[in-house]
Amino acid sequence: DIGRLLVSSLDLDLILDAIVEKARGLLGAESGLVRTLEPETGILRLLRGTNIPRGLTTWHDLRVGEGVSGRAVAEGRPVWSRNTSEDPALSQRPATRERLRQEGFRGALAVPIRTRECIFGALALRAAGPRDFTRDEVALLESLAQFAGIALNNAKLYADLAAQVTSLKQAQ
Repeated sequence: DIGRLLVSSLDLDLILDAIVEKARGLLGAESGLVRTLEPETGILRLLRGTNIPRGLTTWHDLRVGEGVSGRAVAEGRPVWSRNTSEDPALSQRPATRERLRQEGFRGALAVPIRTRECIFGALALRAAGPRDFTRDEVALLESLAQFAGIALNNAKLYADLAAQVTSLKQAQ
């Protein structure tokens, strides 16, 4: 499904939404999201998401190293927590930890999304209750993040090509 979409569409939002929804469905997670890294600020912002609680987009920017998504980006590897509201290994602002607890999210898994040039951001899933993710689930989410990276590379190539075509037309 995702592979066909990658070769048949350049609509990045459509592809990322499909990846998030596929990850959520296959791993049985309550919500899924893609965060993008702003390299100049070190902030991870919500780019796409499925079943995200109301208000999340306005309060849930993360710093690199914060939460599972921030750690996945900082460390360049998958990061998960059985219970984010009680995990001392996770660096989280107290308000963020409390808000996630109030929203009912406990288990979380995030993997970095890589493009050819850099780590673009993270693909993350959240579970309502405490959750132990298996190695197979981690590997599956990593595979879906690779698809996201391919889609991002394709979108950049297409944008670069379109800019070159425009430039050539203007030069004529």
